[in-house]
Amino acid sequence: MKNIKNLLKRVSVVAVICLAYRLKLIPGLICVLTIVVCNVFLEKQDRIKKQYLAKYNDVVLYMEQMIYSFKKQPKIRMALLDAQKVSSIEMREV
Repeated sequence: MKNIKNLLKRVSVVAVICLAYRLKLIPGLICVLTIVVCNVFLEKQDRIKKQYLAKYNDVVLYMEQMIYSFKKQPKIRMALLDAQKVSSIEMREV
């Protein structure tokens, strides 16, 4: 829903600009189609960014848990086991 709203905002701004410059139909459609293609690219990049951010947050949580567990009991094996309990399934596989 948010993606559609953003796309409609961008298309409407470009349409208004095309009307302000009195572009004909074909150049105006080319401008609008360019915005649609760019929007698809931007949405894809946004999804990739969110995936990397989620992975980064998992690693940060894992490292914080390792530090906390190691400070609590200075044995690396116990710290690794505690961190494994907290981490997500994807992180456990790594």
